[in-house]
Amino acid sequence: MIDQHAAMERVEYEKNYPLLGSVGADHMELLVPITLSYPVSDLIRVKDELPRLIDFGFEVEEFGSSDLIIRTTPVWAAQDAKSIVETIIQTLLSGRDVQIAKLREAVSIMMSCKKSIKANQYINEAEVRGLLSDLCKCEQPYTCPHGRPIIVKITKYEIERLFKRA
Repeated sequence: MIDQHAAMERVEYEKNYPLLGSVGADHMELLVPITLSYPVSDLIRVKDELPRLIDFGFEVEEFGSSDLIIRTTPVWAAQDAKSIVETIIQTLLSGRDVQIAKLREAVSIMMSCKKSIKANQYINEAEVRGLLSDLCKCEQPYTCPHGRPIIVKITKYEIERLFKRA
């Protein structure tokens, strides 16, 4: 049995992670900047860490006493810039010495999860074959980025035992 969400999450993760490692010059200025509100105590803690967001290609600055404003985003993050910046900020707030690798990991996992098939979502046979083909190309095809198994083998004996036939 294959967990289609976990499988797609792994495929998406292995696409996203390299994107976050090679932040290039492909940025776009937002027509409508995104505003994020935080308690003043959190904003004080995050203020010194704002340059780390530049490492990801975001232009974020203070806006008033309790807000941040996102003016520029990398092209790869344009559709989900708010969630990505919030994930980075929450990671920064969670620990004292947060490394860029940990931030990349958290953002990659969040992006992968959001892009993946949801529970009870139907995919047709062609999509299943494509997903399995993509999964076979992954470096780590047996677990999702959270560490959960993607594939579980159930033997005929185990099925018979469930129905009290063994």
